[in-house]
Amino acid sequence: MVTALASLGAGVSATGILGFAAAAVFAVVIPRFRHRQNY
Repeated sequence: MVTALASLGAGVSATGILGFAAAAVFAVVIPRFRHRQNY
């Protein structure tokens, strides 16, 4: 039971960190490519 709760917590934390990292990457990349006219 304790192992399941610990691994669940680690998985939720890792998913949250990856989500914030993806949001940061998109916040940097999307404004750079917004000025292009070929899409």
